[in-house]
Amino acid sequence: MEKIALFILRPFKGFITASGVNYEQLTAILRVKLMMDNRRPTALSGMQKKKNGLFLQMFVFGIMGLMGGMSILQLNDEVTAYTVVFSFIMIIIAMTMVGEFSTVLFDTTDNYILLPRPINSKTIYLAKGIHIAFYLLGIAIPLAIFPLAFTFGKYGLTAGLLFLLGVFLITLFTIFFTNILYLLLMNWLSAERLKDVISYFQIGIAIVMFGAYQLLPKIIEMEAVENATLTINWWIYLIPPVWIAGFIKACHTLTFDFFGIVTTTLALTVPFLSIWFVTKYLASYFTNKLSQLDVAESGEKSSASRKVKTRWDGLLTSSSEEQAAYRFAIRQTSRNRKFKISVYPALGYVLVLIIVLIKPDFKDLAGSIANLADSRSYITMLYAPLLLAFTVVQMVNYSDTPEASWIFSVVPVDKPGTIISGIVKALYVNYILPALLFCSAIVLAIWGVTAAFHIVIALVMSVLFCGVLVKTIGEKLPFSQSYDMQNKGNNMARNFLAIFSIVGFGLAHYGITFLPLIGQIVCFALVVGTAWLVLGSIKQISWSKIKS
Repeated sequence: MEKIALFILRPFKGFITASGVNYEQLTAILRVKLMMDNRRPTALSGMQKKKNGLFLQMFVFGIMGLMGGMSILQLNDEVTAYTVVFSFIMIIIAMTMVGEFSTVLFDTTDNYILLPRPINSKTIYLAKGIHIAFYLLGIAIPLAIFPLAFTFGKYGLTAGLLFLLGVFLITLFTIFFTNILYLLLMNWLSAERLKDVISYFQIGIAIVMFGAYQLLPKIIEMEAVENATLTINWWIYLIPPVWIAGFIKACHTLTFDFFGIVTTTLALTVPFLSIWFVTKYLASYFTNKLSQLDVAESGEKSSASRKVKTRWDGLLTSSSEEQAAYRFAIRQTSRNRKFKISVYPALGYVLVLIIVLIKPDFKDLAGSIANLADSRSYITMLYAPLLLAFTVVQMVNYSDTPEASWIFSVVPVDKPGTIISGIVKALYVNYILPALLFCSAIVLAIWGVTAAFHIVIALVMSVLFCGVLVKTIGEKLPFSQSYDMQNKGNNMARNFLAIFSIVGFGLAHYGITFLPLIGQIVCFALVVGTAWLVLGSIKQISWSKIKS
């Protein structure tokens, strides 16, 4: 990868040198960065400590490009189709830059090696920028493979070559846009707050993408989509994907009207000018801000020890050890970004899945809700949050610093099950119960008080489910395993077993609804008793049963 990147960069040596950058230093830095990139584990590849993880990730993006490129075949209007495709590519590239490369962009470890040496800020910043640009081009190209094939098939060779140029241009502009956004955030936010904003952005994008994938096909009428055309208004010229789409159509059909001239000019000038502007005027400012992050982070780590409110710990725990574990879990999960990035999207997924599973008619929403009131679909709403429970209980086992779990082995606790019990209770009260109460409020609004008893049953069943998860996923101490362990194959069977158990719990409750009231009460008592026994068995877990 590094050889290809440096070969592509060679023709621009004169331009790079003229801008005040040391070309030899630039290539040396890039060679090391790109070499390390290919060895770095990525979010999509899931590969750890192996080479060529980047190529597997590119394959995954190629599959994603197949979905995004279908608009070229489905939409009749060329500008509209390519606007959708380039919007999709721009969003994926921006998401990847935020998700995968935010840590690289703000990585200050390079400063210890580079800053003491005679390397100017422009060289350092341009090395970071080109490093990210080549990486993102390596993602943009796989994303464009299927759209390119569809373009060749539908519009011919010329349109395909123009499409490839458009991919390069939209990548350049996306890099500029995200860099400007980062610079603005760095000016307004502290280092710690900036990382939080990036995390929440990742969470929001994940929820939006999942919701769009699930709901848009049910809302949009395909016949209307096929004949959709882009209405030309003044604000259309502010949308970069429209520039690229207009440029492709104008050059492909040789139709240089006002729209074609403006979009072609913008597409061919703005990406290059934007990169030049960032390199020329903002490189020094960005490098200075990066050098300040070390000081800011060291000062903010002490503030990270702020107190986190714990509620109900005295009421829900039966011993001082369990209460300490309860508070420890709340503090750790509230500060752990990886935990939040893994868990918070599940909250959004639950809401989307509820809508998908109950299959409302968006054209007649009032009538659809009335029909729901005559059904037992509230079971779906009450058990969808168990997907969140599965994620929460699973993720609490992992940490970036699993070696720190030695602290559990030195505390004066006879049975580690007390620690596990306190942590499970904290996770239930702070993450799972709010989602269940929210869904219960929706159930009460649609089905009324007649569903109240079943809400209580579902709450107790959720407690039982969390206890079963601890037994199923494994009796482990919290934060005692590396995130690398998520990718082990033996976890797959456990994951499927947990998901099928959600369905099993829901079907069991569905069966209870057909029983007479006395039968439902008996079943409720059995569930309460079983949950009590399972939670009690967790407290009795001994050190010999803890799985490393």
